[in-house]
Amino acid sequence: MSQAAAVSQTTRPVYASPTDVATYGEYTIRWDPADTRPLYRFTGRITADGSSGFPAEPGRYHIYAGWFCPWAHRVTLERALHGLEDVISVSYVDGTRDTRGWGFRESHGPDPVNGFTLLRDAYERTEPGFDGHVSVPTLWDRQTGQVVSNDFTSLGI
Repeated sequence: MSQAAAVSQTTRPVYASPTDVATYGEYTIRWDPADTRPLYRFTGRITADGSSGFPAEPGRYHIYAGWFCPWAHRVTLERALHGLEDVISVSYVDGTRDTRGWGFRESHGPDPVNGFTLLRDAYERTEPGFDGHVSVPTLWDRQTGQVVSNDFTSLGI
């Protein structure tokens, strides 16, 4: 049983507080023009032979998506069309955000994998002090506990 599942059996789901632009401000992409790293800096790929470091294994990966995002729709549609619903799980963030970014709220449910309240938590776990763009879709590796990809242009099947 995963840690998140064990926690959810003993406690109530944890959600992000409501979007509050007045308190936290509008979401902006914090990006230093002198930083040569790409805005969507996680560009890992799942490969059949594992040569990418992310081998194709059922149940290993999770997609964080948003109903509001056409790029996330593309990835979740590809997942369905290729019959991968039982292989790659998916959950949805709330459609509103403040400077904290996308959150897991009651409207679409908690994060079933890690119990994060904000999607930013996944990026922080992958790269402490992360200052790039937190976006959906995001592909998460349950085994390594890190973001595989947030590059919407190449994330897909």
